[in-house]
Amino acid sequence: MKDEELKQEKKKKKKSKVKKAKKGKKNKKKKKTKQKNKAKKKAKKEAKKEAKKKAAKKKKSKKNKKSKKNKKK
Repeated sequence: MKDEELKQEKKKKKKSKVKKAKKGKKNKKKKKTKQKNKAKKKAKKEAKKEAKKKAAKKKKSKKNKKSKKNKKK
């Protein structure tokens, strides 16, 4: 009877250890994906900023060209 109880106790402990290990792995994966998503978001933001800058520069240069043309006239 005691041996049986001991066996079951050991089994329970092993199960909880496995469960904890799996949970740890899952959390690690979650953390990694979270970091990846954050990096993606940051990159997207930066790209948007750059595009905006480029567009503004283009607009400015176009304006300058127009004003130069008008001055020539």
